[in-house]
Amino acid sequence: MGRPTTYTLNQCLSDARRHETKSSWQKASPQLVSAARRQKGWYQRCTEHMKPAKKGTPKKWTKKKCQKSAENHTNVSDWKAHDYAAYTAAKRYGWLKDCTKHFKPLGNRYKRLVYVCRVKKTDLVYVGITVNFQKRISTHLASERFVKIAEEHGSSSIRFFQLTQRIDADEAARLENSLIEKYKLRNFEVLNLKVGGGLGASASKWTYQAVKSDAENHEHLGEWSIKSHAAYTAALKAGWIDRLILEGATKRLKNEDGYWTVERIKQTAMASKSRKQWRTLYRVAYDKAVELGIHNDPEITAHFSSSYKYKDQDEKIKAEVAQYDTYKEFREGSNSLYRSLIKYGRLDEFTGHLKRRRKKTK
Repeated sequence: MGRPTTYTLNQCLSDARRHETKSSWQKASPQLVSAARRQKGWYQRCTEHMKPAKKGTPKKWTKKKCQKSAENHTNVSDWKAHDYAAYTAAKRYGWLKDCTKHFKPLGNRYKRLVYVCRVKKTDLVYVGITVNFQKRISTHLASERFVKIAEEHGSSSIRFFQLTQRIDADEAARLENSLIEKYKLRNFEVLNLKVGGGLGASASKWTYQAVKSDAENHEHLGEWSIKSHAAYTAALKAGWIDRLILEGATKRLKNEDGYWTVERIKQTAMASKSRKQWRTLYRVAYDKAVELGIHNDPEITAHFSSSYKYKDQDEKIKAEVAQYDTYKEFREGSNSLYRSLIKYGRLDEFTGHLKRRRKKTK
């Protein structure tokens, strides 16, 4: 079953009619735009009346900007984590390959690379396997053992060499063992504290047993997916969900028609501190509240902490709006306030004197 629809087509159409361009609608009502995009044909219907973008309108992201952003990172995961907007733009416009030419591929739970660490002018050696070579170097150099080596022999004497590209994890483990034995036969002082052949520090901790134990701490799949997303995702990728249900570690909730009464919905709202928390922790209940039209009922939402930054500033809002004569001037001059008033359903309270610019009919 797909993701439930929070908004109806009529809600999207009604909100879209307030705007003349797609960008204006996106800025004012991103949630409604997302809802319209998710449903086949809705977005086209909602934007039929809107003006097309002017030719030559400059893009916020250029290829050069995306490349400059990517230069600060060494792999896709790091880039996405620190500058998701640039990564998304590069992906959207087809620049990803050019922006990531210098990136070094990371290993995964099935592949590793083999490396060696040597200390110049000594017989000290360390053999290891890892997912992320650069990160592993940093970890080594920060460890107490390597700090002492650096003090005795100088930090420049510690050198790391990557011996292979990403290869099968079992093959990498065998090669690591073989190299350790060869160095020992040549009377090197091997720094490895553990026997070689493990999958390195980056191996996934989410084994089936670990996932099962974690799942048992939650009442059902929905709660587990929210409160322990990493374990749930690992189970999902490995295809263990049905097995976990079969073994009784978790269960799917089946909400029959009529289950979500107003009282039950109210209980979920009362258990939440804000609308965002209500929507996140009790998504099904929230969607049902929207469907019944009670998601803004003061009896249910009065206790929510407000994210409305203009709260209790009605006089200030009136003074701001009084500077404008038309809706268009207000929207362009104080866009943040305009969008907030729309979002919280208070636009009509302060804009009674504003005029709408009407197109002249021939």
